[in-house]
Amino acid sequence: MSYFRANLQYIKKMGVVKKNISLEELAHKEKLGIRSLNICRYNGLNDLFTILNYFRENNDFLGLRNCGLKSNRELTELCEKYEESSSRPVKEKTKNPIEKQIDSLTLKQQKILNNLIESKANNLSVRSLNAIKKISDWSLTTQGLREILINPKYNLGKINNVGRKSINELWKFFYEIREQIEIIQPIENEDELTIKLFNTYLRRVFCLNSNDISQIWNHYNAKNGIPVFKTIDTLIISGYLFRAKEREVFKKSFNFWSDKLPKTLEDTSSIIGLTKERVRQLKKKLLNEIDFEFSFLKGIEFDALNLYKLDVDSEIIKIDENLIKEIQQKESVQFNNIFITKILSILLNKSHTLVGHLESCAFNSSKPPGIAYRWKSIYLVSKEIDNRFDFEALVIDLDKRLSNRIKEDYSFHFETYLVSFMKEGVEKDASKVAQVADYIISNEFGITIDLHGNISFKRNTIKQAFKYSYEALKALNEPSKVDVIYAKIKELYPDYTVNENSIRASMQKKNGFISFGRTSVYGLKIWEEEKNIRGGTIRNITEEYLVSKDEPQHIDNIATYVNKYRNTTAENIYSNLRMEASSRFSFFSGMYIGLKAKKYDNTKFKEIIEKNA
Repeated sequence: MSYFRANLQYIKKMGVVKKNISLEELAHKEKLGIRSLNICRYNGLNDLFTILNYFRENNDFLGLRNCGLKSNRELTELCEKYEESSSRPVKEKTKNPIEKQIDSLTLKQQKILNNLIESKANNLSVRSLNAIKKISDWSLTTQGLREILINPKYNLGKINNVGRKSINELWKFFYEIREQIEIIQPIENEDELTIKLFNTYLRRVFCLNSNDISQIWNHYNAKNGIPVFKTIDTLIISGYLFRAKEREVFKKSFNFWSDKLPKTLEDTSSIIGLTKERVRQLKKKLLNEIDFEFSFLKGIEFDALNLYKLDVDSEIIKIDENLIKEIQQKESVQFNNIFITKILSILLNKSHTLVGHLESCAFNSSKPPGIAYRWKSIYLVSKEIDNRFDFEALVIDLDKRLSNRIKEDYSFHFETYLVSFMKEGVEKDASKVAQVADYIISNEFGITIDLHGNISFKRNTIKQAFKYSYEALKALNEPSKVDVIYAKIKELYPDYTVNENSIRASMQKKNGFISFGRTSVYGLKIWEEEKNIRGGTIRNITEEYLVSKDEPQHIDNIATYVNKYRNTTAENIYSNLRMEASSRFSFFSGMYIGLKAKKYDNTKFKEIIEKNA
């Protein structure tokens, strides 16, 4: 405070203001906001002279603790007012080009720009975002950030709690906003503005060339809004999204298209020249990174997107066949409901969340490990509803009820039933979730609620023997002998009458099971991929290995492969193959083995003509 008092004489000599007044008088007279008043009090600016002196030396008040852009503007305008009323001549204040552009924006242009600011701000680090929220008085708009936007040389280091990393991040943020202002301001036509902004965004993010941009807008009416799915399709096809091998795995292995089914690991591996294990790894990686790969969507001005008149405020966003066909026709794409729902979940991540299990839907495969129920689809549900209700527990319960034997028809009140799945700590009122739950169980199980609000379960037929075997193996979670499977069935279903021979016969007749040689050990077919095991005999495994080779293989190489799935020796394998009655194998000198169905270079490998022992 002594510093400010020492400068009072200087202010008087300058002849700027003839009479000093206290801070309280000044606040009353000029109607200062309470925040500006408190900032002055806290920093010792207790009268007009000290406020003016601080402004003369610092040009603004942003260096003061807790001073945001709004308070800075209020105090700056106050100082300019009192300086203009002094005897000293004041130069006329001129607007810089950016300030003129901001002031000339139409309401539509301001709305678009404010949406872009909010979208880009949400991609900032927490520290940088908090800093600009505080300094703009929580107004992330062109007006809230005006003081910084109109001054490209603004010292971002003056903002409290901003370090070097945040300064660089914020410098880029404000640079991009100023760039958008220059693009938006000259364009008055709304459709032209939408296209121009979107094309500029794609060029900056992906360095998209003119041909690919033309492809996006080709045969599409821009009045409908930005074609988000056609854009994604173009980015995938043209190689802007994913690396080459990843793109092939994404296109061939994912259940995201209406015009083609996902290929198996074996088929994808053969087509793109990768091992099955590498394809499996890439599928998992792509699924985990799908939100990141399509995160560019968050940078698009939301109101400009073509969302096909979806009610984005509804508790569940329904992606029906009519909507899918409309998207496919208008945007010339073949994406299915799974992919469309997933993309919408990225665009609507603030208000909605995905319910269901994306992996089992995206790969169209058997139930992944650790998943109690294999969802048929995924659903976009409001976060408010999802936070209150456990949809997974609901479908698991219904799946169990429908899987078990139902001796007599029964029903109960649906909303009363839903109460038991309400999450702990929330009001037990099922009325708001009933419609969402009704839609989901109708899609998943084909169950409808009757006119009285009841859910009904009809008597079903006795399950076939192989289903009991399947469930027993799932519970055992490892290949097991028939007697062990039988014991598990009796444990799970004590009332079910069956014998070991029936169990063995049921697994031999039905797909979905694998056997291990002649040991009466059985497992589930899905385990070949999940647990990296192989069913069949040693001869079948050897044949699988030799099919992939162009030349006969030494018995040691064969043994190395077979021992991934069986514990045996090279000698046992060789003897086993020589006993093959169907003569699948050819034997060559030096312990090399091939397949009868293949032709090999006779000059390189000499076949043993003797009869198989």
